[in-house]
Amino acid sequence: MQDLRLACRSLVAAPIVSAVAILSIALGIGANTAIFSLVNALLLRPLPVSAPARLVTISSAGSYGLQWAWSYPVWDQIRQRAAPAQRTKRPSKQKRTDHEGVSAGPW
Repeated sequence: MQDLRLACRSLVAAPIVSAVAILSIALGIGANTAIFSLVNALLLRPLPVSAPARLVTISSAGSYGLQWAWSYPVWDQIRQRAAPAQRTKRPSKQKRTDHEGVSAGPW
């Protein structure tokens, strides 16, 4: 109980230091909450799709390496060209191999 009284007296005796300490704690708690919310939304929750195992990453290789971002018109063309192919093609049960004879998966 005496420790609590001493702490209260110290806070009242130095109001600027007390305000800085309280604001630092408040900012730390707020930053921690914001970062956890972001990590929870992006990494911890399952994806809101029916078959997450079927998701793929699409990229293109250019002279500067892999390029990930496209304009909307380019993305729309890719989507339109992929939609008919998705309806007509069925996955093959054959396993393809790469140039070294290593199994590359059932495509």
